[in-house]
Amino acid sequence: MAQWGSGGAGTTRTGMVIGTPEYMAPEQARGQRVITPAADVFALGSVLYHCLSGQSPFRGEHVVATLSSVLFQEPQRLRALCPEAPRALEQLIHRMLAKRAEDRPADAHVVLSQLHALREQGALDEGTALGGVEPSGAFVGSALLDCEQSLLSVIIAQL
Repeated sequence: MAQWGSGGAGTTRTGMVIGTPEYMAPEQARGQRVITPAADVFALGSVLYHCLSGQSPFRGEHVVATLSSVLFQEPQRLRALCPEAPRALEQLIHRMLAKRAEDRPADAHVVLSQLHALREQGALDEGTALGGVEPSGAFVGSALLDCEQSLLSVIIAQL
């Protein structure tokens, strides 16, 4: 059941859970007051994991179980669910899902840089997940992997 602030429906207050627990960074689940862009990196890692594997990296029967999973469990290795995923991409997503914010890429700019580096190293090419990264920073998908679902996510960002 949703909690409502004293101002009526739709308002928020301190201590409320806002967001989707499956994609909530551990520091958010702990209720830390200072949240860095690394929390967004965690959420993006969760979305990428879900897009490639067809399931959330953190699941539970109810909200508390899901948050417990976010806080204390490691997700199943991506390549166990999607063997066609490039190992380097699996490693990047694993870093994005690190429990400690300081162990994750600091922000989306760092993630993009790492994706560019993977592309330049040949770890991501036209036949692999995410297709490629355009000079503008936009991902261009090219081919679905056999293990991918037909879910489409579009991320639009501007610096």
